[in-house]
Amino acid sequence: MSEQKNTNDLVALARDFSAQGVDLYELLGIAPDPATDAKAIQTGFRKQSLLTHPDKAGAAYDPAAWTRIQHAKDILLDPSARSAYDQARGAALLRTQEKERLGRDQRRYADELEAAERDARRKRREEDERERELERMRHQMREDGLRKQQLDEEERVDRIRREAEMKGPSLDEQEAELVKKLEAKAKKREERAQRKREKAERKGGEAKVSGYYFSTDPKLGYEEKVAGVMGKLRARQRARVETQAADITMEAT
Repeated sequence: MSEQKNTNDLVALARDFSAQGVDLYELLGIAPDPATDAKAIQTGFRKQSLLTHPDKAGAAYDPAAWTRIQHAKDILLDPSARSAYDQARGAALLRTQEKERLGRDQRRYADELEAAERDARRKRREEDERERELERMRHQMREDGLRKQQLDEEERVDRIRREAEMKGPSLDEQEAELVKKLEAKAKKREERAQRKREKAERKGGEAKVSGYYFSTDPKLGYEEKVAGVMGKLRARQRARVETQAADITMEAT
């Protein structure tokens, strides 16, 4: 009966040590292995007793440390107590490992969440930058398109003007030609008038000279007549060019 009671006490003590996280194998300096037998346990106890026994430790003697290695030896030498301790110790180790694993998982989850947030912010910045670049390119294309359209329109208007001028002599050339004709006519009229005067003188009378100068108004000189004719020509050409330019603008829009 006393032996059974001692075993029960050792089992209870083993569970207490396990709950407190005391490693009995470490106290004796032996491996926590099922192959560790009674001889290894006794050897470990003797080595530790040299450090903790009252006769050996001297002034460094610690009663609690000495009592603890004695309990470690007794528990590990008792099969029931050792089994209870190993089971409780294994469960405690599993709980510790589970806590560590959960801690690692939580840290990993936090790290992954932070990395995902950083990646999302980076992607948003890159997307915003791409959108700004696309908008800048679209704006530039619109500006380039409008500028090209304006240049094309100006070129077409200028081409039409040149083509209109190339269809016939320029106004300056027409004016010079008209002046030349009027001068030639004026010279002929003067020659005819001179012949009439000479003829009238021979007959002893006065010659009548016509006042026609390329106009129904005999008071106008040929410069004034040229200016009037050229003014009408220039007005007609301006109207024609403006009409063509307006047609081009309507086609462009």
